[in-house]
Amino acid sequence: MTSSPPVSGPCAYCKVAPAVHRDHVIPKSLQRKYDIPAHLAGTVPACFACNMLKATLRLVPLTWADRLDEINALVSGTPFRVWDGTPATRWVTA
Repeated sequence: MTSSPPVSGPCAYCKVAPAVHRDHVIPKSLQRKYDIPAHLAGTVPACFACNMLKATLRLVPLTWADRLDEINALVSGTPFRVWDGTPATRWVTA
């Protein structure tokens, strides 16, 4: 088993708190189900709060906004959307 690179820098979602986790933007279960290409199967640094709030919701950090169309074309169901790490906006769909 290979180890992940160390986590450093700010959280990719809120951009405020220091990152302590590597978050799979597209959950691993969906990566297997939809055979997601490697360039979309990456991780981003996430703080504890954002990683726990995001859980398996279909949210991507702002830095992945340019990948939304490709992700949503590959994965059926509820579309992925950009999330800024604000707890109140994680459920907003419009």
